[in-house]
Amino acid sequence: MRLTWLFAFALVACARPAVEIEDVLAAHKGSDRYIEPAKTLDVRRWEVGQWALYKLKMGDRLGYVKHAIVSDARCGFWFETVVVLSDYEDRNAFKVCLHEEPDLRADLSEQRGLLGAYIWRRGNRTVARDLTDRRNDKTKTQVLHTLEGFPIFARRSPTEEGRSEIVVAAGQFAGVRVQPARMWIDDVAHGVTLWFHADVPLGGVVKAVAVDDDDQPVLETELLDYGLTDAKSELPDFNEYAKTVGLD
Repeated sequence: MRLTWLFAFALVACARPAVEIEDVLAAHKGSDRYIEPAKTLDVRRWEVGQWALYKLKMGDRLGYVKHAIVSDARCGFWFETVVVLSDYEDRNAFKVCLHEEPDLRADLSEQRGLLGAYIWRRGNRTVARDLTDRRNDKTKTQVLHTLEGFPIFARRSPTEEGRSEIVVAAGQFAGVRVQPARMWIDDVAHGVTLWFHADVPLGGVVKAVAVDDDDQPVLETELLDYGLTDAKSELPDFNEYAKTVGLD
């Protein structure tokens, strides 16, 4: 996915992420939760505290991704993502302040004005930048590309391919909408099928499979768990960090 730059500093196999991945996946092997068909097809509006945890598979690499709305501020919603993927040295966490929820009918690259600020951490290194500063336009582009690599931000078709019932680690979901979409993987646009349920926060994605031109899967993700409250940030407050450490 367009996460290549996020991990640009390390491509070294490491036991620590592998153990963490195993622990997370083992703790979410399955749930007896049954989710009734949603009463609406509209994506749930963002609220502070929402979070969604996904298993992620890219070729032979396995990991997990957690998205969350950890706070709101003058700049908008602070959207935080933690990515732990095998074959990379450390867990990566970043959060970006978006003035409002993205329009999922359009590519994020067409919505540059949404991004206000950004903070990222890998290992002991932390970077914070004001994305309204034109000097950080390159970083803004990189952040947009990264977000476009997550299925929850895939550009969605107004059509659907039917309804189904699907079982994933997070539970059994009834009345799931099967929806074609488009996302970016390694700077190439790929078709992706989304299994959508409106009760799931942050885009409603229960499962996603992106394929190449030969219809072979290049990315697969499924919902492990989710919640509507209690999302916590792993990163420092942006304004406090800017005051005490400074911006890059």
